[in-house]
Amino acid sequence: MSAALCQCRLSSTKVLPGDVCAVRCTSVEVPLMELLIQAMEPTPLKEADEYYKTLKSPEISTGKPSRPCLVLPPPGYGPDAQICLMATFGKKHPDVLPEMYKEFIAPVHPNIEHTQYGSPMLFIPKDYFTSHQWIVAAPIYPISGKSLDLQLWSKSPRVHMCVGMLRRFVSLCDAKKLDWEEKVNYGIIDVERYYTEMRANKGGGSYRSTFFVMLVKEDPSFVYEVSPLVKLALADKRCS
Repeated sequence: MSAALCQCRLSSTKVLPGDVCAVRCTSVEVPLMELLIQAMEPTPLKEADEYYKTLKSPEISTGKPSRPCLVLPPPGYGPDAQICLMATFGKKHPDVLPEMYKEFIAPVHPNIEHTQYGSPMLFIPKDYFTSHQWIVAAPIYPISGKSLDLQLWSKSPRVHMCVGMLRRFVSLCDAKKLDWEEKVNYGIIDVERYYTEMRANKGGGSYRSTFFVMLVKEDPSFVYEVSPLVKLALADKRCS
């Protein structure tokens, strides 16, 4: 399987598990908010639920720059693969990020100074990314379109993760999710505090505020068409 996948990657532009692809600037908060909403069930905070829906709104990603993401093998027998988002968090030190981020981030080589968050994930070429690169080990399905429709982040060189490292990363994702679920079930963490920290965070988020402000300037009536969700996005002027 490993040799076949490597050979296919050499001879095809088709997106394969382990490839780094471009995804519309989906906020890194999306997979983390998904986990927080699940942890709040059966009665998640209304504000948190609306904010999560805002993050996943197709309008949020329209016309925005892309961010890199890692394509994972399809879970089980599912027809579509999941992705894990990548970010630099504005080159900020990870210790200043909200606790929710720290639960799921993993460094990407050559980010070797923060081993308390795990061993760096290796990609090929090895030094393609900067020393500020992170990957969020919380898989999600692409918000708009299927993973099959994703475009390679770079065709030359083709940035990817080898089969062995990909298996290791998938295991890391599973372990982090299990650890998170145990902490939630045993009441070790305060889920609502984690949510509040994420909303107050100045180092994460997305380009959604800039996008909405631009639309409001061009068409003031737009704010009324998408209200009240647009108010949440406008109030959250953050970028990662």
